[in-house]
Amino acid sequence: MLVPIDSLPERFKRLCTGKKIQVLSDVDDTMKAAGTNFVAGCDTRWPGSSIYAGLATFYLELSRGPQEDSDPVGIGIVSARPEQLAAAFPDLEYEFATAAALIGVDANIWGKIRVTLPGKFEDNAHIHTVKRFRDYGQTKIDNVKKFAADRKNSGYCVIFIGDNGQGDQYAGDQMLKSNNAVAAVFIHNVTSSPLLPTEPNENLFLFKTYPEAAYIAYKQGFINREAVVRVIEGTLLSLQYSQCLSCTDVTQPCLLEQTQPYWNRLGGGCSELFYSLAWVSKKIGYTHDLPSLKVARVPLPETTTLASILISWIFSWVLYIILFAGIVVFLDRQLDRVKKSN
Repeated sequence: MLVPIDSLPERFKRLCTGKKIQVLSDVDDTMKAAGTNFVAGCDTRWPGSSIYAGLATFYLELSRGPQEDSDPVGIGIVSARPEQLAAAFPDLEYEFATAAALIGVDANIWGKIRVTLPGKFEDNAHIHTVKRFRDYGQTKIDNVKKFAADRKNSGYCVIFIGDNGQGDQYAGDQMLKSNNAVAAVFIHNVTSSPLLPTEPNENLFLFKTYPEAAYIAYKQGFINREAVVRVIEGTLLSLQYSQCLSCTDVTQPCLLEQTQPYWNRLGGGCSELFYSLAWVSKKIGYTHDLPSLKVARVPLPETTTLASILISWIFSWVLYIILFAGIVVFLDRQLDRVKKSN
């Protein structure tokens, strides 16, 4: 059942009626868990680089909008990662293509990331965390503004999706205040203590899981009930959900512990996901069986733990070196400007 246009929120109706919806999204802690409290993010509820359950289906349904567009626009990436460190995302594109194929949307088109708006090396120059996060956010604001100002993108309205671990909530709030192309903002709530909090905004929505995000979108009129059901079903088919299921039997090894054995908060993400699925399903009257979470504690060999810690340590130092190189480049450019001005 399609959502009547008249029932849509005023901003969404004004900006998106007659246009295609372009979903622009952050990556770390929004699409994929950082798995660590370091440069890339802070979500330690899940192993690093794991794709959040239900994400692909939610992005697809949001792109289709209240009128269920049969030819939705592919996802765009808005990242704090500098262009020099920009990477392909075959794992995300596979998830998108699978979600598209399940409901009959062209997977060859929607399964591809349409555009990437990268960050800047200079944004990492600040030692002060809050200033660095604000720079991350400002670059995203500028990038989305340039994207919307491009004439070839005039037929799109934008929905931005990020998280509150760094500068996305600040960026999303400013986009709603200054950018007439951004219709709504969804923020993945990965921390209870964001460094850049914002005042409440009726077009900015915080969510813990993607089934919850789908329910919020449904209540706002961005998608219909059937779309929420498809997000729930997409969540039940996800790798993250299947990993959680392996942790419900106390007699069996827990796949999440095998993936990240030094992770000391195992089960937080799974408990949240199961609760969210049950809550959203009850809200929309959708019936299915959900297990209760009983986290298994299966000890792993000490060598596995040491190897994992060593890999994490090496990765951390590589990122430190990259950050240092970025700061050197930035300072060198500033020095050149001073010399030219003299």
